[in-house]
This record gives sequence, C-alpha cells and structure tokens, in this order.
Amino acid sequence: LHAVAEKEPNPWGLYDVHGNAREWCEDEWDWENHSARPAREGDGLRDFRASLRVLRGGCWYSDAGGARSAYRFAGRPGNRYAGFGFRLARAID
Repeated sequence: LHAVAEKEPNPWGLYDVHGNAREWCEDEWDWENHSARPAREGDGLRDFRASLRVLRGGCWYSDAGGARSAYRFAGRPGNRYAGFGFRLARAID
C-alpha cells in the first residue's frame, strides 16, 4: 500500500487509476466472443436490466492477474459489491 498520489502520474496527470474498483461498462457481455459485439452509437440511455454487462479492471482485493485494465467479466446491472464502481470521464484537449 502507498499514500494517494505518492507514485508518478500517468501521461494525462492522473494518479492511482488502477486497483480502486472494477468499473461498470455500457458494453453487453457476450459469453462466446466479447470482441464480436459491435460498437453502437447513442446516448447510452437504454434499459440495462435485461442483460449482462461488462465489468473491467481490478479492485482493491484483486490478485495480479485481475489487477489490470484489460481484465473483464460479466455482472447483472442490479449486482452490488464493494469492489464495483464506475469512472467519470471527460474529453482531454
């Protein structure tokens, strides 16, 4: 463990972006081939209750294999857990 912002920031000036919480994604989960799901246009305001969604990354309890941004698994939108969260995003100019 280390104090917040003790390590170097990434190229965008952000600190500690890995390992806090697994992030909910808008992507629908596909058990057969996740990469086969096409990207979709839209405002993201859809009914998510009926399908599995992608959770990405690691969280505070992840082992080395799960503590990376490429790690993903499925969850139902109603699931709650201390290691699940979301990331606020904005455009970087």
